[in-house]
Amino acid sequence: MFVVAHRSDPPDPNGVYGSFVRELAASPEQASLLVRLRLGHGPDEFGWCSHPGHEHHWERHPCPTLLLAQLVEQNNRQDRMELPPS
Repeated sequence: MFVVAHRSDPPDPNGVYGSFVRELAASPEQASLLVRLRLGHGPDEFGWCSHPGHEHHWERHPCPTLLLAQLVEQNNRQDRMELPPS
């Protein structure tokens, strides 16, 4: 049984997002996750993201999905640089 303290304040969105990025970066399936995240998110001739799943078809390229993938990669590179040599 786990006891969780009651929070009166909502969670910090930046903290939640950062935690999500770190979890994705640590995932053993990270490479395939990043491929799937990027799939279909290319720029069109006007600089908008061409992915059909965007709620608005005027999402700037790089879109938030691609920016998420970049953050995951950067986090992973940073973590590898901080590891002591084995």
